[in-house]
Amino acid sequence: MDWTSSPGQTWGESERDSAVKVESSTRSTGHMTDVCSDETDNSPSLQPHTLREFEQHLNDLKKENFSLKLRIYFLEERILQKYEDTSDHVYRTNIELKVEVESLKQELQEKQDLLDKALSTAESLSSHNEAELQRRCEERQQEIDHMQELLETKIQLLQEVHTRAHTHC
Repeated sequence: MDWTSSPGQTWGESERDSAVKVESSTRSTGHMTDVCSDETDNSPSLQPHTLREFEQHLNDLKKENFSLKLRIYFLEERILQKYEDTSDHVYRTNIELKVEVESLKQELQEKQDLLDKALSTAESLSSHNEAELQRRCEERQQEIDHMQELLETKIQLLQEVHTRAHTHC
């Protein structure tokens, strides 16, 4: 049994005890007039209640019960809506993050491809430069060999000129 007399207002303890006595007495006899006798003297704040007053109180409690059930329903709806909004938000965020991850993967792959291309180009240039350097070294070596032959030839000529000059003198 709910012990509120109107929404938000509660009965005092002595009123509750008297009402319990009234309720138990009413059940045993079945008439409200049987209850409204000397018991009201024990509780000065509890006035004798007629059947109509109890019915009114019961109707008030039913209305309050309905209002509370309605309030619970709307609160549950609001919680559900917030949950759905939250899950929609989480779903959207998840999709956005997946798109961002794929975009970053693609960007990473492009940069990796650029690095591979740069490495390949550097290796190619390095081997090209090495080949160019080797070719130039060979050219210089040929020039040196050619100069050496020329110098050796000049030395031989000079030695021959020198030996002829000494032999004629």
